[in-house]
Amino acid sequence: MRRWAQLFFMVLFTTIPHPIWASPSVDSTVVFTNTGGRWDTENGHGFYRVTVWNEGFEHVSSGVLAEWVADPQDSNDSSKVIYKAQLVELGLYSFQMPIISQLKEGVRIKLKGVNTYQSNQHVLCVFELKPNKVVLTVKPCALQK
Repeated sequence: MRRWAQLFFMVLFTTIPHPIWASPSVDSTVVFTNTGGRWDTENGHGFYRVTVWNEGFEHVSSGVLAEWVADPQDSNDSSKVIYKAQLVELGLYSFQMPIISQLKEGVRIKLKGVNTYQSNQHVLCVFELKPNKVVLTVKPCALQK
């Protein structure tokens, strides 16, 4: 009888999904997420994350979001997004994976992509993210010649 009870519980716990085993849900429009660089201020420290999401059917366009993510404070804590900045609005361009380069202070984000309506026209944008939640536009999004 004891053996049947063990087998019953083993089957029960391996076939029924449990919240602790469930994977987190990710927005299906997200196509790239890249994490890189470190920030450090008197209020905390962490890393930068850049997310690209797409919308559309025939003319797919990308939006780009930068986030400052704070490191956990202790073993019971988790990382937290403390600031967000939209780098590019949806509508005109479709981007590849963002390229993140560490600077002395902050990171440089390079976005390469194409015109949403004419994919043979290439576009480039460059931004810098600073630890104090500042976004600098180094090179506005523009078609490459």
